[in-house]
Amino acid sequence: MSESSKKITKARIEGIKGAHLQVFKSSLIPFNAIVEKYTEKDETAIVAFKAGIEKKHLDGIGKYTVTPMEFEGESGDQNLRKRNTNFICDRIVVDEHDIIKFFLNTT
Repeated sequence: MSESSKKITKARIEGIKGAHLQVFKSSLIPFNAIVEKYTEKDETAIVAFKAGIEKKHLDGIGKYTVTPMEFEGESGDQNLRKRNTNFICDRIVVDEHDIIKFFLNTT
């Protein structure tokens, strides 16, 4: 999976003014996210999302620069993943003698 299609669980967001921090926090409520750390000097915030979110959804909260830090983990390499399936096969073996017996009994 490419980074653009992975879901973000932690991001660094730049361009948040100190006076707008509370408004920014309230804009994160629909995303189920919290601001872990805010640096007023750099105007950056480290935001953690409880559920992964795509970057395109974060672009709608304002004119901030979003830098992904952590992505939602995959369940392992897909090539090495084993599938637990049980195949049940019923097999009927028919040879030519059975066919002859069948036709003799039906006629």
